[in-house]
Amino acid sequence: MTIMELGSLGEFVGSVVVAVTVIILIFQVRQNTSALEAASESEVSRDFARFHEVVAKDVELVELFEKAHSPESMSDVEIARYRWLIAELFFICESAYKRFRRGQLTVETWNTYVGNILGHLENPITREWWDMEQSPFPREFRAVIEEAKNSAQVVVHTIPKISARQDSDQL
Repeated sequence: MTIMELGSLGEFVGSVVVAVTVIILIFQVRQNTSALEAASESEVSRDFARFHEVVAKDVELVELFEKAHSPESMSDVEIARYRWLIAELFFICESAYKRFRRGQLTVETWNTYVGNILGHLENPITREWWDMEQSPFPREFRAVIEEAKNSAQVVVHTIPKISARQDSDQL
C-alpha cells in the first residue's frame, strides 16, 4: 500500500469516526431534552402540589375557597385574601407557561394548566381580579389566557418555542 492509499484510507476512517460522533451527539441531545422536559414537568407539578397542600392544610383556606363559590357571603378581607391566593396560583401558571415556551413542557401538560386557570376564571371574584389586576403578568401570557378564555379552548400549541434569552428579553 502506498502513502497515497494510506492517506485516503485515513481520511475515510476519520470521516466515519466523525459521522459516528455526530450521531452519538444527536442521540445524547435528544436524551438530555427528554430529561429536561421530564424534570421541568415534575417541578411544575410540585409547585401546584405545594399550593394545594398549603390550602388543604389550612381549614380557613379551605373554607375560603368554598365560600368563593358564593362571593356575596364573603367579607372584603376574605375576598382580598382569596385574590392573593389566586394570584399565587396564576404566578405558578405563568412559570409553567415560560417553561412551555422553552419547550420544557408538553402541549398536553400546558393545556392542563390552562384548563385549571379557565376553571378558576369561572369564579366571579377571580374573573374580576383578572380583568382589573393583570398588570403583573407579561403581555404575552395575558394574551394567551385571554385567547383561551374567550375561545373556551386551548390553542397555545401553535406558539413557537423560544430560548431562555429570548424569553427574558420579551418579559
